[in-house]
Amino acid sequence: TIKNERQDYTEEEKEAIRKGKEFFMQCEESKNFYPLKSSDKKCKMKFVNLEGQSLGIGFCEAVIDAPPEECLAFEFRKDSREKVAGLKFYRTEQKVKHLNHHSQLYLSTRNLGIPGLSNRDFRTKCIWKKDKKCYWTCYENSTELDVEFPMKKGNVLGSARTVWKFEDISKAGSLVQTKVSFATSNDIKGSVPKIVMNAQAHKF
Repeated sequence: TIKNERQDYTEEEKEAIRKGKEFFMQCEESKNFYPLKSSDKKCKMKFVNLEGQSLGIGFCEAVIDAPPEECLAFEFRKDSREKVAGLKFYRTEQKVKHLNHHSQLYLSTRNLGIPGLSNRDFRTKCIWKKDKKCYWTCYENSTELDVEFPMKKGNVLGSARTVWKFEDISKAGSLVQTKVSFATSNDIKGSVPKIVMNAQAHKF
């Protein structure tokens, strides 16, 4: 579907992609950052501070031996065996509502791993779109799941903006490869010092 089927986007979806790309470019081009230690030596991570924003942004990139469509499909599909198996490490629950082939609503409940802090709900709308040789996947806050899935008692509603870029960097006659880049800004809300929030960046 991602590779072969034409997708038609509403003006609202196009605007969400535009905002996501703008956010990503600001993070990628920022000179105000410091490197983060990554558990995977093939994945480069940094912590970016954008002018006018009090919370920092996690940014990482890696090269994957697979085509961009496959990388995007792996990220976009939330109910795959690998994704469900990984829930126990950082998410306690997830809900997905597909809207069409390129957009969905996504509820993710996370255990932050800090004693005394409640679980955080992140409620987002996710949209992907092809742009020349790369694909973009943008997540932005949404209230569209609030009626169907009300907040559980004790949970705290967080805020997030996340953008993925999947870029084909294959050379003729060589292994198919994709440069995957990821930028995310997360506000876990509540009475939590910003230094603690910023320390959570590498977990996302």
